[in-house]
Amino acid sequence: MTHPEMVEAWLADLPEPATWERVREGFWYVRLPGSNRRWIPIELSLGARTLKAVSHVIPDPIENREEVYRFLLRHNHAASGVAFSFDGREAVLCLVGRVSRTDLGPEALDALAGAIVETTERTFRSILQLGFASLLRK
Repeated sequence: MTHPEMVEAWLADLPEPATWERVREGFWYVRLPGSNRRWIPIELSLGARTLKAVSHVIPDPIENREEVYRFLLRHNHAASGVAFSFDGREAVLCLVGRVSRTDLGPEALDALAGAIVETTERTFRSILQLGFASLLRK
């Protein structure tokens, strides 16, 4: 089985209500259900050496940026499998993780997606409360 076929087989086994689509060769868009965040989007990109997963968690904070970034750096220090980053093109805080092609399989994909969902669920409300406090009070 090729790597793209392996990814698509894993995607096909995702339970409802998860959704996915192949955007182009080697690139998929996945939506997994969450609790603290209703939907958790994940972009999967198969490169020459790794499969990269990127999840846009929340827009760049409008206030308390230093506190938000400090919170995210503390998380990254203890993180396993995924880390926060900033996508400057879209001004959004992301979670990023990678799996080498040699390790790619259903277990590795489960672990990567699970780390993204778990981290999003654990941090989303805190980021929202720190970075968008004035909007939440309205």
